[in-house]
Amino acid sequence: MKNPKAPQSLGVGAFNLVKRSAYEQIGTHAAFSYNTTDDATLGKRIKQAGCHQDAAYGTRMIAVWNWYESLGQLIGSVEKSVFSFRNALPTSLSCILTMLYPWAGLLYRSGGAPFSNL
Repeated sequence: MKNPKAPQSLGVGAFNLVKRSAYEQIGTHAAFSYNTTDDATLGKRIKQAGCHQDAAYGTRMIAVWNWYESLGQLIGSVEKSVFSFRNALPTSLSCILTMLYPWAGLLYRSGGAPFSNL
């Protein structure tokens, strides 16, 4: 993403640091206010506008504490990201595989009746 000719861009939630001039050049968040992946869209629009973009590996240099103050906030955030249109099919498949498949394996193990050895 450092290469201005490369299509890759990056935008990650609370860790976007953008110059005001670049932010205003892309139209601020008003230009994509209903986008559920606004952080990634911010990075993409910065790159498309020809502004300089870079990333830093900031282990032990920066952190976010109390990202969510309640379970409801966490669920709302996950719903916002997970159920965006372009992620609907992959997310649905992931949910089925990670949430339902283990139960199916528990109930229908190969070579035996459900719960036969419990």
